[in-house]
Amino acid sequence: MIQEHAILAPSSAHRWVQCPGSVAMEAAFPELEESESAKEGTAAHWVCEQTFIGSPPAEGSLAPNGMAVTGEMLDGAEVWCATMPTRHAPFPIHIERRVDCPRIHSECWGTPDAFYFDEDAGVVAIRDYKFGHRHVPVYENQQLMTYAAGILDHLQINGFTEQSTTVEFVVVQPRDFHADGPVRTWRINASALRGYFNILTGKAIEAMGLEARLVPSPDACRDCKARHACVAAQTEAAGALDTVYGHVMPRTPSPVEMGKMLQKLDAAIDMAKAYRSGLEEEAKQIIRRGERVPGWSLQAGQGRERWARPIGEVIALGEMMGISVSQPGAITPKQAIKAGLSAEVVRAYSETPTGEVKLVPMERIEFNQGVN
Repeated sequence: MIQEHAILAPSSAHRWVQCPGSVAMEAAFPELEESESAKEGTAAHWVCEQTFIGSPPAEGSLAPNGMAVTGEMLDGAEVWCATMPTRHAPFPIHIERRVDCPRIHSECWGTPDAFYFDEDAGVVAIRDYKFGHRHVPVYENQQLMTYAAGILDHLQINGFTEQSTTVEFVVVQPRDFHADGPVRTWRINASALRGYFNILTGKAIEAMGLEARLVPSPDACRDCKARHACVAAQTEAAGALDTVYGHVMPRTPSPVEMGKMLQKLDAAIDMAKAYRSGLEEEAKQIIRRGERVPGWSLQAGQGRERWARPIGEVIALGEMMGISVSQPGAITPKQAIKAGLSAEVVRAYSETPTGEVKLVPMERIEFNQGVN
């Protein structure tokens, strides 16, 4: 998966459409260190690409970014490939190809996971793979519609031919156990997208202007790099806390009041979580620089055990001991032990990498001593 670093990236369209001011805010802060979940997603995209071209990696092998290939990644790649035409289709299939979107803004470009134009069927297909658990709807998906604006221009589909052209958006999300299933599709006539493009263009122009508004919300703030320093987000989060802690109900609320209060509390909790995650990421950066955040420290989790020696060497070792550890590639260290390989030998040939670094609270007594 190629990371998008455009000023107006389609992958963050959901943010700059809701909060145009987030573009300038994010520009004021350096890129945060890539999270473990983001690295996992990058590796999962690579597994999809390799599986599509007929070279699926072995479970336990390493992706180019150093993440171990898991069974979930391989299973997800199979789901992804099932939505794609054969790679020998009579039309080009573009994987991770840069697409400029000048119809939206001159600073807007991105890299769709996959797209192709089946001219005989009159269908422009745009595929997006999401390996995360957070539900991503396909209907009116602003990221995919931004891609569509660039792809239609790239394919030179004009106002006349778009009347007979269908755009098919597909989101593949194998680890989102939603009622709509792991594969979600939205089909719309290309000409019907014009209204959506006009809205995206208007928001893009505002985002790049001098008076772009800051409009905090859980969806817009959740992944914004500047949320820890955003006054609008701080104000919204403070109001959320007032809702949670400051509302006194001396009597049992009526069903109507109860329903409204539950909605307010859910919105308040989501906003507080979004703002807290921004403070958490900034605290991590501060501690990594050697400075203190009183009451907090970093703690590394433990990653999944993997082979530290070349896969061929591991398979040869198993053969020497009369034990098969291939499937193809090598099975995982834990599976090798279950298959009969000595645990001591496995430890000599494997490693357990450091897992995701988390911000954890220190003992309260330590915090009190630090304040004194």
